[in-house]
Amino acid sequence: MHVTGNSPLPVRSPAATVLQPRTLLLATDLQQSILAELDRSGPNLRAYTPYGSPSSLRPTSAGLGFNGQLKERPTGWYHLGNGHRVYNPLLMRFHSPDRLSPFDKGGINSYTYSRGDPVNFKDPTGEYPVFVAKLIQPFLTAGLHTAVTGATLIGPKLTGAALNASRISLAGSLTSAAGAALHLSGSALGNHVANVGTAALLTGALTRVAIGAANAYKGRGLWKTITDNLKSLLPSFGSTKNVQPPASITQVTVIPLSDSVPGSSVPTSAGLSGLPIQDASQIRKT
Repeated sequence: MHVTGNSPLPVRSPAATVLQPRTLLLATDLQQSILAELDRSGPNLRAYTPYGSPSSLRPTSAGLGFNGQLKERPTGWYHLGNGHRVYNPLLMRFHSPDRLSPFDKGGINSYTYSRGDPVNFKDPTGEYPVFVAKLIQPFLTAGLHTAVTGATLIGPKLTGAALNASRISLAGSLTSAAGAALHLSGSALGNHVANVGTAALLTGALTRVAIGAANAYKGRGLWKTITDNLKSLLPSFGSTKNVQPPASITQVTVIPLSDSVPGSSVPTSAGLSGLPIQDASQIRKT
């Protein structure tokens, strides 16, 4: 479209063409690197070195490349973090240094990419906090599962402080879900929001564990509470066989002999002491 002479109205150029809508399918790996584009003309296949150098010189139609980042077409560079730092896959390093290097958390080499391990790490923003989130998340997740298990075993009813702790855990769960959604949408804040939610969830679960342990210790005993809850969760836990009593039991009453038995002719123990010992069969005959 161009403007002719002094005419303020635009005039369509005869050579102008109308672009038709186009469907483009993308194939990615676990790190969202574009491995193939597929349209009506056929596939556009590509592979990457560990540091992101492509195997094909043909640019992608979507403009995306290594780790799903937007690639600058003339140079092949990646402006990570909305231009925070420029990464060059051919040089395998950033063009500008890390502000936290070399005597802080950025490491000795201020130009390194993904800590020198691009296979296991990626740096979508060019900033250090992304690495902090990756390191903190496994510890928070492990602590969360441990605390939730403890809360299930010795957790009290949802009243008072325990109710507030459960509310904190619920808020943490919702925050973690929101962070996961942000992460899937490509937002750099997703990991940080998820970490905040996980920390809140862990705080609520640990509070429930502390309350349950204190109540069980003051009452009937901590171990008794744990075993009872395990029996409720796992019916087969601690089960024993019921032993049936014998069909009949004969009761035997022993009557001791005394020195005097009123109204009886049975000789007493004192009278028997002077008698000679005889055979039992002879006694029955007499």
